[in-house]
Amino acid sequence: KDSRSYRVSFARILGELAEYFRPEWGLERGGRELVDFFKETGFTEAEFAGKKAIRLQQLKELLAQGRLNAGLRWT
Repeated sequence: KDSRSYRVSFARILGELAEYFRPEWGLERGGRELVDFFKETGFTEAEFAGKKAIRLQQLKELLAQGRLNAGLRWT
């Protein structure tokens, strides 16, 4: 099991850059923009969950096809 956590806090960077940078969008607005973009471009949920968006899945497929070797070098 992967025990890594991807939780991050941007409090420090926002504090350091407070004079120079003020985010205009929140999480909800950013998420909505992504959803709208996916709908407009026809990017499906299956594509989002597949090799087009998940590098590990693409690497596994290339390995299975023999296009990459175990060192992830092109064959």
